[in-house]
Amino acid sequence: MKILAIHRQSKGVYGAPRTTAELHDWDEVITEKTVAKIMRSLGVVGISPRTFEIRTTVVDPFVSFPEDLVQRRFDQGTSMRCGPRTSRT
Repeated sequence: MKILAIHRQSKGVYGAPRTTAELHDWDEVITEKTVAKIMRSLGVVGISPRTFEIRTTVVDPFVSFPEDLVQRRFDQGTSMRCGPRTSRT
């Protein structure tokens, strides 16, 4: 079967999208969903060669922050308006 040949040729990396693209290169007319269904029935899955790493920022409670030299005040307690006030009557 061509799907298994493509999967072996890719050393088990290719999933349904890449396998479908290879089949299209071989002038085969088949949809990605059909390839995925056949691969699922054969127990063949693709893998991602890149490792997925979760990166989050953890604030260090002992770090010292620089002094605020411009004395920023983000909350002024008033609503922000972008234009003139209009009333509908």
